[in-house]
Amino acid sequence: DPPSPPAAAMSADGVITGRRPYRFLDETSAWNGAVRLSAFVILPLLCLVGGILMISYETGWANHEDRDSRDMAWDYRVTAPGSNNFHGAYFRRAHWNTFRAIEAPATVYTEVVLAAVDRPTMLALHPTGACERTVQVACLASKPAHRASSAGPLNLGTDDGSWAVGDGRVLTRSAGVTTLDAVGTTEPAAYTTHAELASFYDTRYAELDEMRQRVCVGCNAAPLVCDADATGKSCSWDSTQWAQWAQNSWTNLGNTKTCETSVNVCDQVEAAIELAAKDDDIAGRIAARVVTGSWTADNVHTKHLASATAPTVRFVTADPSTNELAAGDTPAAWTPLTDTSTCGACGYVDPATALTFAEATAALNGGAAVSGYLVPPDTDGKYRGLRGGVAVGGVYADLQATHEVGDEWRIREGFVPAFYEAGFWPWEPQCDGTSSNVTVAVDPGTYVPNFPAFDARGVETPFVNVTVLGTYRVVEAYESACDFDGAGVGADAASVTCRVAALSGVDVAVAYAPVAGEDLGAWRVTSVTASYGSDGGDDDVFVGTEAAAVAEFTGGVTRSVKVTLRDAGAPETSSFPPLGTPGKMYAAMAFFLAALFTAPIQPYLMFSYVHYNVAVNEGKPPPGWQAMRRFRGW
Repeated sequence: DPPSPPAAAMSADGVITGRRPYRFLDETSAWNGAVRLSAFVILPLLCLVGGILMISYETGWANHEDRDSRDMAWDYRVTAPGSNNFHGAYFRRAHWNTFRAIEAPATVYTEVVLAAVDRPTMLALHPTGACERTVQVACLASKPAHRASSAGPLNLGTDDGSWAVGDGRVLTRSAGVTTLDAVGTTEPAAYTTHAELASFYDTRYAELDEMRQRVCVGCNAAPLVCDADATGKSCSWDSTQWAQWAQNSWTNLGNTKTCETSVNVCDQVEAAIELAAKDDDIAGRIAARVVTGSWTADNVHTKHLASATAPTVRFVTADPSTNELAAGDTPAAWTPLTDTSTCGACGYVDPATALTFAEATAALNGGAAVSGYLVPPDTDGKYRGLRGGVAVGGVYADLQATHEVGDEWRIREGFVPAFYEAGFWPWEPQCDGTSSNVTVAVDPGTYVPNFPAFDARGVETPFVNVTVLGTYRVVEAYESACDFDGAGVGADAASVTCRVAALSGVDVAVAYAPVAGEDLGAWRVTSVTASYGSDGGDDDVFVGTEAAAVAEFTGGVTRSVKVTLRDAGAPETSSFPPLGTPGKMYAAMAFFLAALFTAPIQPYLMFSYVHYNVAVNEGKPPPGWQAMRRFRGW
């Protein structure tokens, strides 16, 4: 039988039989090629129409989907900045605690500059390697080495007693009253008799050896001299020789200020300022800060305040427009009595002077920058502020200011940043004020020791104490659900199924009550809410038998708890239906890009393949043959 027409045609064409090679888009006419490629004409047109319809739908007559969200967003945007500024200002004023030591340059801005915007700041700058001072004292005077270990290290600025401080002076401190007596005052002796002094040659050899290097009466004669040292000062003595030395040198040791002792004046400055910051008339009125470390001379905020004779204590304020610290005119800078410009080689820091300076700083509290500031009601809250005003299980949280953003609100960071840089956003200008809204203070990990054990059957539910501004509350240590009913009456712990979640977060809300005044306390605790499991802190949830849960949550361990402090009067976190406009804008842009990239496909294929093949099939030269070398002369 003869072949069918299509097969015959293809066979006659020679493609199937192999007499002729296959060519892409081998058409007999340009119209046939255009029909075959018509989809590449329709596709960009459809993409273009789709993009236009998407924009028209969203920005034209049918954009009802986001209208309510836009209205709520507009209302929030126009009211949130002013409300946040109003609430955030006094929230920050009470947030910063009175005294804080700073050892990292990154915290100077938040701990000093921001604090000084709201209230006068008493700033102490520690020197670079000049904390340790050596002072001359009478060899028999009381020194740190003579104190009982339970008394801790000697602090010449805060300890009661009498201490030789060099330069012919004696520091006497008793019942908070400090005096610096002149030359001639009898200095206290650590040893009452020369026999007592000699008895310590074995346990305090280094100290007694220092004494004999400076005062050694009769050491160049028998029985103290030896062949190795004609002066006797380095001879190896027995108890009898030490007793002879002590008897010979006793009088001169008590009258000669030649022995040395080391004093850390930076520690004294810090102790004096901390003591002053705790004063009832000062706590909460100023921000007392001690800035330590060699970087104080290089930090952009403190380098112009640092001095070679540090530690230096200054009163500083901050200009809100420039965020720069400026030394106040009054009170003047206070330099402790730690260098030769004030008292020779003494190492004395007077806490009374620190208190006087702090009181003078606090007297400046009537300025416009701190007007309306009210302190927390309890003494501990005044000293710690809101930053340290929350204790969980007896451990004070270190609450740092941050912003809280609604999870349901799509902010700028939720989309492609490059689109925002290019201005691809459905409104002009972009949504200011929606990237953050509520100021809170958060400690992501407060480590609570001696956490109670889980007990599903105890008479008393395990709990944790929470203290906020002197107000005591308790929260349950665990959130549990045990199926006692399903296990039956009298079921043991191995037969009861429980789901137990340990305390992981504490959310505290405080309210500002200015009408109550300072006497009643300007800040009130409104709520203390606990969260369990995955809401912060340790993500510790257990599902199993009651016996296994008891074994899982034993007592006496240390557990991390997230603490959040918020102002109950501040705006709530924004929570609107998510906007659909950005997604539609991105879809419209995708349509336009698809149209842009697909539109050239049809003209390219028509010119490069269809017209070429049609010309070859008709025995004509291909398009553009005039530019081809092989067709020269045609």
